[in-house]
Amino acid sequence: MPRRVVLGTGSVSCEALVEPSRDGRGILLLHGYSFRYTVWTEPGITEYLSGLGWAWAAPDMPYGKSTSCTKRTTSIDTNLEVAREALREAGIERFVAVGASMGARYALYLALREPENTLGLVLVGPALGGGAEKVLEEARAKLAGKPALVVRGENDAIAPHSAAHGVARRLGARLVEVPGAGHVAHRDRPEEFKKILGEFLSRL
Repeated sequence: MPRRVVLGTGSVSCEALVEPSRDGRGILLLHGYSFRYTVWTEPGITEYLSGLGWAWAAPDMPYGKSTSCTKRTTSIDTNLEVAREALREAGIERFVAVGASMGARYALYLALREPENTLGLVLVGPALGGGAEKVLEEARAKLAGKPALVVRGENDAIAPHSAAHGVARRLGARLVEVPGAGHVAHRDRPEEFKKILGEFLSRL
């Protein structure tokens, strides 16, 4: 049964919703800049994952506009500590990192810092920001052999096809486009997104 928790890292606190793990495995869901964890709960993504038997952690993140966070920060270390605290609250030790837009950047950062705990990587409409080339090259080396997927809405103007294709190619990932979806593919076309994510998880 999902439960709401407050994550405290010392410098910032945020809310999260978690579905506790029974075997140490689970999924980390990181939202984009303009959203909060409800972008995963309201379209039924978290309910779908629970139905598949997956634990998950969906934190509000202080890199964006989440109203539950006591302050906003661009500190990579602070944002990653919030993500790790969400995983700890859910009892998740080995994770699939799913990140949307700016959340894709932090999903990638966390996977790079904890490759041994990373089961897989899903980047939705990735907005990786400055230094992306270097980060992707590092990821290709450190995450070699880890399943990876890039998902893009067909009408996504923020992550155009050429950019998403480049991210997928550098990661050795599969690129899947969601017909009729914009930048927030998991909200725009949740049923299609669930099928794509479920197929990816079934291969782990």
